[in-house]
Amino acid sequence: KDSAELVALMKILSAEIKASLSVECITSEENANRTKIDSAGIGTLIFIAIMMGAVVCSTIYHVYFIGNLDEANLDSANGKSYACIKWFSSKHNLERLTVAIPGDYNAFNGIRVLSMAWIIMGHCILNFVMPPVVNLTAEQRFLESVQFAFVSGAEYSVDTFFFMSGFLAAFGLVKKLKQSSENFISLREYVLLVLARYLRLTPVYAVVMLLYWKVLPTFGNGPLWNEGMDGMLSAGVCDDYWWTNMLYINNLVPFGLKGGMCMGWSWYLANDFQFFLLAPIIVSVHLLGVRRRSAILKWTPLILPIIAQLVAVPVTMYSRNLMGKQFMEVDFFQYLYAAPWTRCTPYMVGMM
Repeated sequence: KDSAELVALMKILSAEIKASLSVECITSEENANRTKIDSAGIGTLIFIAIMMGAVVCSTIYHVYFIGNLDEANLDSANGKSYACIKWFSSKHNLERLTVAIPGDYNAFNGIRVLSMAWIIMGHCILNFVMPPVVNLTAEQRFLESVQFAFVSGAEYSVDTFFFMSGFLAAFGLVKKLKQSSENFISLREYVLLVLARYLRLTPVYAVVMLLYWKVLPTFGNGPLWNEGMDGMLSAGVCDDYWWTNMLYINNLVPFGLKGGMCMGWSWYLANDFQFFLLAPIIVSVHLLGVRRRSAILKWTPLILPIIAQLVAVPVTMYSRNLMGKQFMEVDFFQYLYAAPWTRCTPYMVGMM
């Protein structure tokens, strides 16, 4: 009865203010069903609790029993046992996070900080121009202002990370391949290189995705919370296509699906991994060109993807009718914003 009265009231208000209003009624039983945690969520929480326990125990042991003893001597004397303590000790790892590594490009730390601040600021401000509370008049003035250009530019500030990733990948590969007599990566080296990167990224990525997919939705309830979770989880896409994230193809599969992708911001990891698959081949061909003094071999593998993007962007915008659309719209996001053939240029410039 209350729901019917509310719907009737909203219809009257819609007619009076000439606006489109909608009502979503959620019963307490529906709320309880939505906030139940399943076995995967429980397993995720248990795993995180075990990891946190390992961090606490290792840190206590490191601080109170090892202290400031010479780590070189401890490494040789205790071997693997001390290595395990270091893996989980927050004392050891926080020191590594806050100390500049000799030979590292320290300017990149500043670029990372500025870019992250820009990205966070853009996402925070964009949340104010989304439902449910939107003053359309004020929103329109804001979207047309000069200041908003700085906010909307945050959509592409992630290109700085593509640039740094390309630079560091090329730098490491050139250093590695120059030690080889052939200056060309073998199939075995290529597989081991890709496998090492996969194993470095994927475990943490998987835990974060499980938290997002299985645990986060149980943290709240109510119509707005449910609507937000349905949007963030892309209407069940995580249930059907979680495996695409683990294979770093979630920006390509399922392509063109209106529901989007699971954990939408993970498009970056997919692109970065796909670009890295090309990096050893590009660097190998470049070094071959250097050895044979061939400008074509040196620069063609880097310039061709850039030319491809310069062609792909206008063609995609015209063929998909994307002019004037924003990256939050599904078509723009999948066909232009997250597609590797429209985001490769910063990575290739970094490799140069």
